[in-house]
Amino acid sequence: MKMKKKLLIIFLLLLTGKCIAYDFTVNGINYNKQSNGTSATVTFNIAQLYSGDVVIPETVAYDGKTYTVDSIGESAFSMSTKMTSVKIPNTIKVIGKEAFYLCEGLTSIEIPNSVKYIGFLAFDSCTNVATVKMPDSMEYMDIGAFQCCFKLQALTIPKGITSILSHEFWGCECLKQVEIPESVTQICEYAFEGSGLTSVTIPKKVRSIGRLAFESCADLEAVVLPDTLDYMGNTIFQECFSLKTAVLPKNITVLPAWTFCHCTSLTSLEIPDKVAKIEDSALDSCINLTSVTIPNSVKEMEDSVFFCCRSLTSLGLPNALQTIGNYVWDSCEALGGAVTLPNTLTAIGDNVFNKCASLKDIYSYITDPASVKLGADAFHTVKSASVLHIPNGTANQYKTADQWKDFAKISEDISTGLRQTAIDQQETDDSYYSLDGMHINRIEKDRLYIHKGKVVSVHK
Repeated sequence: MKMKKKLLIIFLLLLTGKCIAYDFTVNGINYNKQSNGTSATVTFNIAQLYSGDVVIPETVAYDGKTYTVDSIGESAFSMSTKMTSVKIPNTIKVIGKEAFYLCEGLTSIEIPNSVKYIGFLAFDSCTNVATVKMPDSMEYMDIGAFQCCFKLQALTIPKGITSILSHEFWGCECLKQVEIPESVTQICEYAFEGSGLTSVTIPKKVRSIGRLAFESCADLEAVVLPDTLDYMGNTIFQECFSLKTAVLPKNITVLPAWTFCHCTSLTSLEIPDKVAKIEDSALDSCINLTSVTIPNSVKEMEDSVFFCCRSLTSLGLPNALQTIGNYVWDSCEALGGAVTLPNTLTAIGDNVFNKCASLKDIYSYITDPASVKLGADAFHTVKSASVLHIPNGTANQYKTADQWKDFAKISEDISTGLRQTAIDQQETDDSYYSLDGMHINRIEKDRLYIHKGKVVSVHK
């Protein structure tokens, strides 16, 4: 595959004319003159790939004139697989796009203080580089600068960097430690995906982390996200198999999809108080998760949130929950005790409790079960294994409502805390409320309402 990739790149370079785009050669290194007439850029010549130890000079003389070498151009040393070292002078300000792409012979890189900018994929696939030294004066690293540096072991990111861009250290599987400076405010998508990180400290100024930023960091054991963080992309920690503890920021309002999916070592999690939505598969297949704290702020759970969390033993649902997606607790085989369904629920998805045979009791505070939209086989398994507890005075509604009526055991034993009274509709006024306090403009037969401080059942 590598040979095919090399041949493809060579073919593309031939098409673009890069193979001959240089002005002069001195001591085997190719240069282009810059428009200022005093500087030169190291440039690419496919006919002369580099090998052994390469020393880039600070200045170069040609045709009676001396030029300062202040940049390494696009693809300048790319595919020089036999180059074993390179010395970059303190005059270089810019390292261009793919400058050292696929330089497999390099084992270390030292970037001088003069360098301010590292370009797109500059050191991509330098597969044997183990150490990189960068100056704090550096201001910018473009996308994928050190992508696929498989043997890179530790790294200190310069203090001048404010954003860690996409794919920056993607696939750096030996990278165990990274020091992220306080200057960083953004970690972009795929930044450390597939790296070997065992721990990471996210600086307090970081405001956003992009999707898949730490996905498949299989050795990552713990992470604390700062409270300044107000945006999280999806799948950030998916397949971090060793992750045991995670502290989420206080200000997020959404727990994104697949955030901890397949984090098989995670045992507990506290979801912050401002979260209103838990998205698809956020904790899917966290097979050792035993407890999770869900705040009352949560109103929506999307599909498969706790799918196959087979060690989860108990669950407290928020009292303002409105929708439960498909398969939310499917295959949570250890889920026992009781689950309480609040009266605010409007929808329960497909197979929500499938294979939850250990769940003994379901307490439903829903006063109008027919109004709740149910997915296919919403109560599969539990309809025969669990006792459904319902509010006093609602037995007729439950025993005639689709799927609710299929429970083998229904117990009408939930007290509303108010005295129930039957009144004649002709004696009522307009002040009727649902049991969760909403004003009702149109009353219906055989429903429960609050009227003059009492729970009433209206009949004609």
